[in-house]
Amino acid sequence: MIRRVPGAGGPGPDIADTCRRVIGDDGAALELRITTSEPEAALDALSSGAVDLAVVHSYSNVPREIPRGLATRTIGTEPIWLATPKADHPTGAEPSTRLEDYADHSWIAATDDVTCFDMIERACGLAGFRPRIVAESMDFSVQLELVAAGVGVALVPDLTVETRPEGVELLSPAKPIERTILLAARASRFADPGIRNLAEIIEESARAQLTARGQRHQ
Repeated sequence: MIRRVPGAGGPGPDIADTCRRVIGDDGAALELRITTSEPEAALDALSSGAVDLAVVHSYSNVPREIPRGLATRTIGTEPIWLATPKADHPTGAEPSTRLEDYADHSWIAATDDVTCFDMIERACGLAGFRPRIVAESMDFSVQLELVAAGVGVALVPDLTVETRPEGVELLSPAKPIERTILLAARASRFADPGIRNLAEIIEESARAQLTARGQRHQ
């Protein structure tokens, strides 16, 4: 979440170029205060005026309701991968992409207070079972290392996969799941020059990364 504070001092030199781009349109001093919250908390903070801009996500199987008075702009979408240990698949055999075929497996998930956990529970529920979760971590790289170690299987968003550990197979589920990335603000704030400029910078950067990752999977 990002709060715009006119008249405040600028941040450090390591992000000076980004800040110059952000404030260049209107010449106003701009202080960026960045925090990490779950989408529901971020949207509540927008509604209350505590923050001015938020990047939130929504899974295709967990619809998100946007409160009245807020506006969103879609940055893009990313696939969700089924991460399984390669050792689980016999040599030469085609690994299953059907979640129901993993009903008897152990599962690795995010903690149960976040939307990523709801996504897994919903996906498995639609496949006819409740996942037996044996490990929880908010760090998806840790989740993948646990998959590589044979602890269980997981569902991970594409943007969270910085590197794929040896021994991990990333499969596209038979019933695809996507995560949509959104910019959200109070409707009137998107007209603010500083907020508009910052939103465009975020959109350009995110779309470039999404495009690059999409080409990698082709």
